[in-house]
Amino acid sequence: MTDHTPVPGQGPSSPQAPAAAAPKGVPQYRLNQKAYLHDKLLEEGAVIYWTEKPEHYMVPLNDAAKVEFKKYNPQYIDPMLKLPVAPPADATP
Repeated sequence: MTDHTPVPGQGPSSPQAPAAAAPKGVPQYRLNQKAYLHDKLLEEGAVIYWTEKPEHYMVPLNDAAKVEFKKYNPQYIDPMLKLPVAPPADATP
């Protein structure tokens, strides 16, 4: 597991390495892929505290995280599938 110390000047939502016991009520997640959060590249499997909206690659580890995850229901949306599709140039309406 990689050490994730708070990023100076980033506030309480900075990815942080879990202490021996998680602070009560602070969402704790495990990353299931590499992630770039607050100017830090975090490896897959890293365990972090995160008080912002969870992303689809974060696995909730405690009750607080499960509540947030359910509240936001993050899902991966392929950006290529969200692009508008133009009809062919020779298509007639």
